[in-house]
Amino acid sequence: MKAIIVITEPFWRVGEVEVIRVLLQLGITYLHVRKPQAKEPEMRTFLSSFSADEREKMVLHDFFDLAHEYGCGGIHHNSRNQTIPLGWKGRLSRSCHNFLELKLYKSVYDYLFLSPIFDSISKEGYSCAFTADELDKAHQEGIIDKSVYALGGITQDRLAEVFAWGFGGAVFLGDIWSRWDSPYFVSYIQSVIKTAQLATIPSILSIAGSDPSSGAGVQADLKTISSIGGYGLTAISALTIQNTQRVERFIPISKNDLLDQIRVVSEDFSVKGVKIGMLPTLDSVEAVVEALQIYSFPNVVYDPIMVSSTGQTLMNIEVRREIIQRLSPLLDLITPNIHEAEWILSKNISSVEDMISSSQELEQQLECSVLLKGGHLDSDDMVDVLCDKGEVHLFSHQKIISSNLHGTGCTLSSAIATYLALGNNLPEAVRLAKEYLSSCIQNSHIMQLGKGCGPMWHF
Repeated sequence: MKAIIVITEPFWRVGEVEVIRVLLQLGITYLHVRKPQAKEPEMRTFLSSFSADEREKMVLHDFFDLAHEYGCGGIHHNSRNQTIPLGWKGRLSRSCHNFLELKLYKSVYDYLFLSPIFDSISKEGYSCAFTADELDKAHQEGIIDKSVYALGGITQDRLAEVFAWGFGGAVFLGDIWSRWDSPYFVSYIQSVIKTAQLATIPSILSIAGSDPSSGAGVQADLKTISSIGGYGLTAISALTIQNTQRVERFIPISKNDLLDQIRVVSEDFSVKGVKIGMLPTLDSVEAVVEALQIYSFPNVVYDPIMVSSTGQTLMNIEVRREIIQRLSPLLDLITPNIHEAEWILSKNISSVEDMISSSQELEQQLECSVLLKGGHLDSDDMVDVLCDKGEVHLFSHQKIISSNLHGTGCTLSSAIATYLALGNNLPEAVRLAKEYLSSCIQNSHIMQLGKGCGPMWHF
């Protein structure tokens, strides 16, 4: 999501605290508190009106010492205030009014304001300082980037233009405060937030089999990616003939056809994450290996469909060896179940302690991070173990009894890929993905779709 920042009006307004609280609840990135004529007791009263979580999203333009005392998340430098409190570790931002200042300060601050981009709404006579061509050129030269936010005359209608110039965010002042008492205020802010989200929606590529029952495979991946906030792309590795009761057969897609699917979407989209699922043949593994080498996709997550939940082998030994030897070093994460881990390591796994040591062995052998799924342990708790660069993370929650569990592995892996593409680190992406999967299972408890292991509800 592009950053959406709101600056307070310079004077105090009756009901301002309630309006600010609404803005924070609706999801603005930061609130900049600019009260140049305020007295310290007034500022203390103002800050005391908010919770610690709300103050963490606040950035002070004055009274920098209060930022540390009240746990505010940032301080903002301008022509009046340019000091940094001793020991300050929060965010630093600054106002700039030309490209030279952007170049000078970019390495010092977390983000910068550039103004005025359009004629100011709150300051009469404060006219735009840049032409569209100048802004476009600055973007092409890397002067305007994700750390630079546009200020001056910003409205929801102008966000598309602002983001096209490469700004990492937009700063609202006059437009917001001219609407604060409108009955449409909340819906307007929601539309602003939505525009900012859509401006950076990541494209996630699912390379997997097609499931006509739509509970697993690319169909489940697309639902997962869309629900979390990504845009799903697909490259079909196999057509399966299956429903919720059985898998009758599958039809592999040729190596060239699979590669061509990946090629055409890569030519047209900036792929920010990849989920890999069913790779039924040596040709399909080779196609994916070549594609990963050619396109160097980020955030690649593989859900290996080697061994079923009952321990049944689902691919021949040559394909499995190719995956271990050639594919796994190109991955960011692999998500085997216990049976798959047992096959790779040639050992039994019967406890959480076994899972921890096995995840570490797998990471060394496969040369990528490993999420070892513990759903097949005989326990009331569901424990998954993530080994990421040698560091072990445990994720535990009570098992959810449900008859709608078709596609859990597909959903979890595509959710992780999407959360990674949205900017989360791997442990956080796994945590969020597991929470999402739990909600999918819980949401489906009253569904009666299909006669076998039913699908989950992804929305």
